Amino acid sequence: MRVMLDTNVIVSAVLFPASQLSRSVLELSERHGLVMCDKVIAELREVMGRKFSDKVQACEVFLKKLDYELALSPTDITKDVYPNIRDENDYPILAASIIANVDVFISGDGDFLASNVIRPKIMTISAFSDTYMKPEE
Repeated sequence: MRVMLDTNVIVSAVLFPASQLSRSVLELSERHGLVMCDKVIAELREVMGRKFSDKVQACEVFLKKLDYELALSPTDITKDVYPNIRDENDYPILAASIIANVDVFISGDGDFLASNVIRPKIMTISAFSDTYMKPEE
């Protein structure tokens, strides 16, 4: 399964390295095809530098632990080609997830979660873990 993460999920994983969320992200990258969007990575570095400058190094270390494919966000987006979402700033990330053909986009962002996007399926990390990362028997 191909999965993309939103910035807020990675920020939380970096800020709380001993959390279940952080462990889930690392496990996800091992068990599924993780796809990271260049816009998400840039946004992650910007947010960490601006809000959590003492965690910038931890962020880079966390990114290096993840096994992922890099997806590029389109620079010219025709919004009527993509499903409607409330926050226009999220269109490059949504477009990258669709172009990269991901199955699931994991986010804690209410704008994404409230959208009517069918593919990729948009879920929280806990819903994804409950549905797709049950322990193998």
